[in-house]
Amino acid sequence: MSAQTDSASLVNRHQVDPDFLNSIRCFVNELTCLESEIDPSKLPERDDPIHRRMLDAFEASIDACRNYETSHSGDTVAVAEAQKVFRQETDPWFRQSWFSNRARTKPSGFSGDFNMLCKIYGEAIPSSGIGAYIDLLCFDTPLACAVRGRLDMAREFLIDEVGERSASGKPVRILDIASGPCHEYLQWPSTTHVIDVLAMDNDPHAIAYVHDRIIPGISSPSKVDCISYNAFRTRSSEATVKKFGRFDILYSVGLCDYLTDDVLIKLLRAWDETLSDDGVMFVGFKDTRRYDQTIYQWHLDWFFYQRTIQDVFNLYQKAGFDLGSIATSRDQSGIITAFKTRRDASAIRRIDTASEMLVRRPTMRMPARMPISIERNGASMEGFSSVD
Repeated sequence: MSAQTDSASLVNRHQVDPDFLNSIRCFVNELTCLESEIDPSKLPERDDPIHRRMLDAFEASIDACRNYETSHSGDTVAVAEAQKVFRQETDPWFRQSWFSNRARTKPSGFSGDFNMLCKIYGEAIPSSGIGAYIDLLCFDTPLACAVRGRLDMAREFLIDEVGERSASGKPVRILDIASGPCHEYLQWPSTTHVIDVLAMDNDPHAIAYVHDRIIPGISSPSKVDCISYNAFRTRSSEATVKKFGRFDILYSVGLCDYLTDDVLIKLLRAWDETLSDDGVMFVGFKDTRRYDQTIYQWHLDWFFYQRTIQDVFNLYQKAGFDLGSIATSRDQSGIITAFKTRRDASAIRRIDTASEMLVRRPTMRMPARMPISIERNGASMEGFSSVD
């Protein structure tokens, strides 16, 4: 593999600041040196010398990319061109990483597909050599941690909510929108109340996975069914109810960060209208103040809308919700917030009220650099996060 990318092939390279090009060159030089020292068949080890050098190289690169974006914040064209140059220069190494290559090439048409989620959930490293070390860094990012925490949060919510409804003796109807691999139903407790889950996803590979790996593990008379259905079609509550009926529980935890405000306002309103009396809705959003977006948008080409908790409350307000009726909770990382609403506001079991969330000081602030949980000689480093 060539150690350097042919500069003549770069997209508008001459339009990028020389200082930033030099930072890319430094990053590429270190990747080149590391590749020459790593056995192509080697599996990564956290906190070994190679891993520590990779952490340092990535931290420096993240700082350079963030600083460039900040200094060109009013010029989206310049930022976009710099991102293209950065990804072309680093492609010879990033394509060796299963995770970063999949995020950049998007074989399913979008980032964060079900296959990527499965890898994140299992912390599986599918590569070797330098690609495996890049995989390890990707799996140890704050959002990878949050995605695993989100899965735990969704599963806990479902088990608790189903348990609270068990006294009725009726099956609990659940709608999962943009369902992905449905790992929240792996090893589902057989002692809980009967559930009837309809999982909707637009990815045929995700649907096949759920049918092959998840559904066979659900004990009768509970059932999970996964169908091909575009989430945008649920903007019509009338059409959803006519086709599928009403649901006691509706949730979507990985979709909303990719949608515009106007679409979300319509969806939130329609989802609420799809619920039965005392039905509950559980929706997850990333909190942009709790993580650094740089590595995702520069190194991985993985974009999502940046929203604060206040921004999300504004969406709910525009969708017609009473902010005082919204209960919220965070995953263990503190990055993802779940918003829980009920058709009957008086029945809410509050975890955290909307007004409290707006004035409370965050329990964890993301510093200028991403925090790291890997310890070196017993002391935590700052820079690139470790562990979902």
